Amino acid sequence: MNLSTMMTVQDAIDQFDTASMAGGDKAHGQEVERCLDAFAAYLLHFSDLFHDEEDMDEERMEEWEESLGAYMEQLFEGDVEPPQDLGGLTLDQLDPEHVHDFLAWFILRETDGDQEAVQICGGVMREWIGYLAGRGWIDTAGKAAFLESIAEAVEAGQRVAKAARLLLRFVRMGSGMSEQVRRLPFSDFVEGHARLHGIEGHAITLRFAEDGPLIGPIDLPQEIVALLREGDVMDVEVGRRGEIWQMVDIGPVYPASVHVEPEVFGIGDADLD
Repeated sequence: MNLSTMMTVQDAIDQFDTASMAGGDKAHGQEVERCLDAFAAYLLHFSDLFHDEEDMDEERMEEWEESLGAYMEQLFEGDVEPPQDLGGLTLDQLDPEHVHDFLAWFILRETDGDQEAVQICGGVMREWIGYLAGRGWIDTAGKAAFLESIAEAVEAGQRVAKAARLLLRFVRMGSGMSEQVRRLPFSDFVEGHARLHGIEGHAITLRFAEDGPLIGPIDLPQEIVALLREGDVMDVEVGRRGEIWQMVDIGPVYPASVHVEPEVFGIGDADLD
């Protein structure tokens, strides 16, 4: 795969952004701008190209994440101009995994699992890669590798986004618990980012820490189980009534295929009451 060692990612983004704005479709131009600004934010703040978590203590990390979260919320609402600049980062430093994790992790994280946002930004990234190839800044093999990564990310991202939406509805309806079980008090709660350890029939088991105990089985509708894969990561709270575990709250779900370090997900930081 041959990418340009001269063209910077920032220039490639800016030129495509300008071309999209000049295309006459204002709404699409705004989608391009928002998605590529978000991509730049991901590269700058979360990718291995700039960010090293070992250089940041816990207090500074929390402040940084709160600040970035507020900024991204405003960005997707169109309320701010992007302050970040990718500097001298060149296209040859970019890898298909960066695009994959932007779509299948970062977009889900920043939009609270918005399936449409994954689809829209996936389309923008496909257009951008085509633009790079059309100007000779990326060769045929590179274009194919990026497009394959985008296709995989969009498919996985939409799968887990749909699973998260159905899980939220399921939780709000009482997680399928009978009246008899609902009368029992909770004896334990676990919350945090859990990796899906196993699927058997219509039940799943979770692990909240690398060396932690298995939590489950947790019964789910088959419609939801069919959308989940071993290794997927959930932002979830579960509780135990008697011997039965149930979901109490659910946030975004992330596919197992993302290449983000477990610490970024929060694996190992679960709270057990």
